[in-house]
Amino acid sequence: MKKDTTGVKLGIAFGFLISLLIGVGWSGLSRMGHVNAEVSRLFNQRWAKLQLARQAMFYSNANYRITMKIILMKSTVKTGADLFPVERAENWRKIGAAEKKINEMADSDGEKELLAKIVETRGPSSKSIQKLFDMLVKQVTAAEVSKVMDNETVPALDKHRDAWAALVQYEENQMNLGKEETKASYASARRRNTPKWQFVGLMRTSRGKCPSARMNWLELWKR
Repeated sequence: MKKDTTGVKLGIAFGFLISLLIGVGWSGLSRMGHVNAEVSRLFNQRWAKLQLARQAMFYSNANYRITMKIILMKSTVKTGADLFPVERAENWRKIGAAEKKINEMADSDGEKELLAKIVETRGPSSKSIQKLFDMLVKQVTAAEVSKVMDNETVPALDKHRDAWAALVQYEENQMNLGKEETKASYASARRRNTPKWQFVGLMRTSRGKCPSARMNWLELWKR
């Protein structure tokens, strides 16, 4: 009498399918690993740009305060050297270094436009400050100095500060957007992989059970 080998064949088939599905599962985990690496790269890049923008704005604000202090203490200005203390020069160096790095890392039109705005507003503010400083060295009357400061220098400096503030706000928004993108990427990866692992589990638990326990395997796999 011929032996019934159906059970053996089914066992072999189930073993093959389980091995195949485990391979698919590991492939999904590998894909999640790639997602994680890309998300980490973007996060680190955005965080670096945000930190650089904040640093540049901090030193820009510091120079603003130094400039106002020099103007308010105009009686101490005797030569051009009095207008350029070491701290102010060092701040300009740090601002330039931070701005250069941000420019190198800029990867969107929005960033490039905001950086261009910073350059655009720097010119008028620098010229106005130089004009004011020349007046201080020449011992121009306080009334004339105040007029230039109120009508030209302060508005120009405020526009430049606003340009830096806009870049910082943009980078902060990009960081928040990145957080949402990270959540969406992980959620999508989990949705793609969970049904496959459920299928593997169902295959394992249903080995040796009646065919009715395996009715929805293909349906689960197709999710």
